[in-house]
Amino acid sequence: MVHARPVRHGRLGVDGRPGGDGRPAGDGRPAGDGTPAGSLLADLTGAQREAVVSDAAPLCVLAGAGSGKTRVLTRRVAYRCLTGGADPAHVLVLTFTRKAAGELSARLSALGLRDRVAAGTFHAVAAAQLRRWWADRGQAPPGLLTSKARLLAPLAAERPGLAGVAVAELAGHLEWARARCVPPSDFPAAAAASGRRLPAPASELAALFARYEHEKLRRGLIDFDDLLARCADALERDPTFAAAQRWRWRHVFVDEFQDVNPLQHRLLLGWLGDRTDICVVGDPHQAIYGWNGADPHLLDDVPMRWPTTQVIHLESNHRCSPQIVAAAGEVLGVGGARLRSAREEGAPVSVRAWASADAEAVGVAGELCAAHAQGLPWRSMAVLTRTNAQAVLIAEACRGAGVAVRVPGRQGLLEMPAVRMALARLQESAGAPLAVAVADLGAWAGDAVPGAGAGAGAGGGTAAAVNDHEAAGALQALAELARQAQHLD
Repeated sequence: MVHARPVRHGRLGVDGRPGGDGRPAGDGRPAGDGTPAGSLLADLTGAQREAVVSDAAPLCVLAGAGSGKTRVLTRRVAYRCLTGGADPAHVLVLTFTRKAAGELSARLSALGLRDRVAAGTFHAVAAAQLRRWWADRGQAPPGLLTSKARLLAPLAAERPGLAGVAVAELAGHLEWARARCVPPSDFPAAAAASGRRLPAPASELAALFARYEHEKLRRGLIDFDDLLARCADALERDPTFAAAQRWRWRHVFVDEFQDVNPLQHRLLLGWLGDRTDICVVGDPHQAIYGWNGADPHLLDDVPMRWPTTQVIHLESNHRCSPQIVAAAGEVLGVGGARLRSAREEGAPVSVRAWASADAEAVGVAGELCAAHAQGLPWRSMAVLTRTNAQAVLIAEACRGAGVAVRVPGRQGLLEMPAVRMALARLQESAGAPLAVAVADLGAWAGDAVPGAGAGAGAGGGTAAAVNDHEAAGALQALAELARQAQHLD
């Protein structure tokens, strides 16, 4: 846990609702002074305001779920720019997905920083910097390999010890190693030390890892992990390049810091150099990418790396009722003891268990129907799931029970245009042996996304491939399903 210079707030106003989610402020909140900067503070709680106005560098904001962390992050960026504490042209806001980067940009634009503050993912920023680095040296950029499966599939087929292991699973272990900065020679020891469950002997995976790295080099290809590693290499080995990037990005903000992995952390340190103008926001209880190499301890270690760090805790949940927050706190154990809700009392939390996923889906649909029969409108009910696969199963059960249901924000796999094209491609190979058809689909999936092939050049191909990473992933997932079906043929 972090203990450096803790600052805790969260007093309730006279209305009992100090939440920073757009509700009118109570007596416990500071009022704005009418200036543009002051208006950014008018609807914040004491803890949120402290995080926004603090002149500490570094600043670490530990923000529990529903505590308004994104509001605090964007308000802090805007406040510093409006008060002269930061030049918007030299601000970099880092996050982990294109969607999150887009949402941050939209919020910053709404706060008056339109087209002035850069917000992007680690991969996108690294790709842009590498394009400039290659161009300055007159070097042709390597092709970007958007899916490891294109190289791993034939390499894995050469190793009997990996027979029957899905290529996607092999790729996942290699990505974990790259994220953890583990070279092939150290893979067995690192996997054992982390307790990682492997589908094959560690020596086999290490040998595949080494072969994959060699094959990339031979073909002049890089993958998404290489974007981060090569940018970090350039920052560490080229003082001129490093100085230029550090001049460009003088004020750094990182969202969801609990999901940073060691490779991203290395790159972040390269961008910072010996400067300390950094603000990180995160919650170790919301770390979800440990399986892929993320290390939430990097968030805990911020005050140890930079002893002058100020740590501010946002502990009031403005999204959920006290009953829900109390239940979540019990799940978290000791770490959840500080959590509290700023909302009004709500319904008690009930726990249900079913024998299978199918039974759970039917049971959830039944609960919804029972609530509707008591007068609750369909639009007032929601089902949250941990995975998209669970959402699909529950949605099917709801439709079968007559529940008016929709799954917002994501198309079904078979409804995606790119996947429908892939299915048509597979159908064209109907007369070929299944192994040939699957191999053809895998190769086509890797090349079908604009800018994603080996010929991606410096004129935006790499950036286009980064932006289409999700589409490429969907196509490769379909190809992997076809490969698995091959074993049933």
